[in-house]
Amino acid sequence: MAETYDTAALPDRMTQFVPHAAALGMELVSIGKGSGVMRSAWREELVGDPESGVIAGGVVTALIDHTCGLAVNSANETPMPIATLD
Repeated sequence: MAETYDTAALPDRMTQFVPHAAALGMELVSIGKGSGVMRSAWREELVGDPESGVIAGGVVTALIDHTCGLAVNSANETPMPIATLD
């Protein structure tokens, strides 16, 4: 029997229980079936270029990647691990 997918738990799983998401301060903005919006607030320790104050590209890439994982997970009928690098 398929496990019931608790979509209410998805925001916490995606922001608090994934170590890099928690470390980067990722926050859920909105979620819908097959879509999601996340953000990571500017913090000095995330700056990649001290002269401009721009957040490091790796932080932005991780945010994009993780948001894509959120969108895929929100579209699934049953929970499953998502390897977004694939």
